Amino acid sequence: MKIAGIVAEYNPFHNGHKYHIEQTKQKTLADAIVAVMSGNFVQRGDCAIMDKWSRAHAAILGGADLVIELPVYYALGVAPLFSFGAVSTLNSLGCVDFISFGMEEENLDTLYDVAKALSFESEKIEAETKKYLDNYTGYPAAREKALCSLLDIDAKILQNPNNTLAIEYMRALFCLESTIKPIGITRIGAGYHDASADSEFSSATAIRKAIFKKENITHAMPKDVYDIFTKKTPTFTQSFDKAMLSFLRRAKAEELKNIIDMPSGFENRIISMAKKACSIDELVELCCARQYTRSRIRRLLFASFIGIQNMGYDKTPSYIRVLGANKTGRKVLSKINSAASIPIITKTADFISKDSDELFLLDVMATDLYNLGYDEPDMRTGSADFTTSPIML
Repeated sequence: MKIAGIVAEYNPFHNGHKYHIEQTKQKTLADAIVAVMSGNFVQRGDCAIMDKWSRAHAAILGGADLVIELPVYYALGVAPLFSFGAVSTLNSLGCVDFISFGMEEENLDTLYDVAKALSFESEKIEAETKKYLDNYTGYPAAREKALCSLLDIDAKILQNPNNTLAIEYMRALFCLESTIKPIGITRIGAGYHDASADSEFSSATAIRKAIFKKENITHAMPKDVYDIFTKKTPTFTQSFDKAMLSFLRRAKAEELKNIIDMPSGFENRIISMAKKACSIDELVELCCARQYTRSRIRRLLFASFIGIQNMGYDKTPSYIRVLGANKTGRKVLSKINSAASIPIITKTADFISKDSDELFLLDVMATDLYNLGYDEPDMRTGSADFTTSPIML
């Protein structure tokens, strides 16, 4: 049984995701697709537009066979941590043959060479990076220039989020000495940041904006997936404005200084600006600094909100959390049961370490806080991770 893994957020699931799954099956001849999916918060530094079970349901209808949750510790992390957590999860299953990801490049070898250089020539790259590092150039831009110089590649290759993640997935494979084979699928349709939702292959960004404006998006999603997304009120950043500002206005600097990736002293700026801001979006703008992207600041805010303390970039997943499966996915689960190196959670109440596992407790907290974003009062209850069963189709 050949198994291909995909790392995704499906925020929301759309025609481009369905195409990716179909192309993955065609290119790898895989018998099953396992998706490692972010839970209720996502890597761009935001809440997911729909809860993790609804998105898992959509993914299975769209072609995935088994959906596993990426713990929020990684899901809200910078690209290297996000990728390491996802690839570690796939690697821990013990039976995944391929990892398939979207990219803008036609040639996977170019991205592979970058990943290899970052993995095995770090000292050389660091030395080159220092040549470009000054008061006006932040580290990411300096490293980009260093890589372009050393590898003779176009800077545009490193500026696309899909290419960046593809590189990080392969770096994680090198780090873990994994036998999983990387497969790149060239994206079609709208670009990552394209704001128009008119295309059959619109970007997730454009679709989210269209949903917020209550515009028609039926052309951008498979019909049965669209039906899933009409059953619940979507959740947006604005849903957490009051809760986030309430938390930050009461927070002490000591509580935030050890939040993962928090720059030294930046917790003071966040707390100070939270007293002036009227929304999360405004807070992000007030906190903006030349060396930090808006996405990074958003990640810091939501990581603080949830309480994600730094556990290191080498922290490996301690469990496999099943969000949904179909008949083929259940066969994969049977295979995983005998091959996996960490526990599999299908029923949270049976997880032996549920009261002590740091990653798991963060996931529970993330879900409890996410539910506070619902408009409907009866949807705001806690402990959903213990009362919601995996989607089995």
